[in-house]
Amino acid sequence: MDVKIAWWNTGMSPPTTRKSVKANKRSAEGFLTVLQHMLIEDRIDVLGLCEVGPIEITAIEVFLRELGVGNFKVCNLYSSFRNAINDFCVVINEEKIEYIDHVYVDRRDEVKTYYKAGVKARFLVGGDSIFNIYLSHWQSRMSMPMKAHRDQLGGTLRSSINSVFETAGEGSHVILMGDFNDDPYEDSMTHHLKSTRDKSFMLENRRVLYNPFWREMGALIPHVHNEEQLWNYPSGTCYFKQKKELTYWKTFDQILFSSSFFGGGKWHFSESSTKIYSLLEFGCYFQDWSLVSDHLPISTKVMRG
Repeated sequence: MDVKIAWWNTGMSPPTTRKSVKANKRSAEGFLTVLQHMLIEDRIDVLGLCEVGPIEITAIEVFLRELGVGNFKVCNLYSSFRNAINDFCVVINEEKIEYIDHVYVDRRDEVKTYYKAGVKARFLVGGDSIFNIYLSHWQSRMSMPMKAHRDQLGGTLRSSINSVFETAGEGSHVILMGDFNDDPYEDSMTHHLKSTRDKSFMLENRRVLYNPFWREMGALIPHVHNEEQLWNYPSGTCYFKQKKELTYWKTFDQILFSSSFFGGGKWHFSESSTKIYSLLEFGCYFQDWSLVSDHLPISTKVMRG
């Protein structure tokens, strides 16, 4: 059995305590078109979404019900309290996956700095395996620019992951997906979250996570002089027109895996299935992706056997 996993920051309803501007018709249509392609055409089994609010979550439920294709459940993980907004939902294929429960992962430190690390959702997969799937949408670098604070985001998430290993064993299945607003090489992602690009290091240190999105930084497709370059040929998952870091592209959107998906267990990570979407897939629907979102979806797969 294969389980295809995807993540997308939709850009539809950014987390803010101000009243959101209603999405225009074109962006709403684009949002649902992308969901249909991923769930129906690409057969994604677990689709994590952020920057969705109650309006978008209801729209997804209605849209999938009216499509009448597949056996999908929309798990509403949205919450809002004062200035703390968790803007998540997950769409699952109930033929393979059953939702169990979820809990938010956050904290305030001694000086009341708020760290929104994510939400942990538990799923029963294939009838007998528990997947602990974390969804994260870390504060932006504008709202939380200090490195020390960003490192605390990684540390807060790591504390929750360690609690899974301590209560259920180091063979527990843990998957992280999110818009971390940090690249894979940042200290928040490596030293504090404890993730690596080195599979051999992970296998010797079983609580360390493997991050395949080190491989997804930079130009993924060789330059072709007579073809459009921007969204057709991504060099990351999101595009910001800033010059100070000598690149417009960032790989902020990532999916990470625990060591249980490597080696002699029943579930195995399929690294060759990992990808960043682009207009190579969506060009038949859109000419300008920036009208849909400022983030590209990502996906990968795990296999049983």
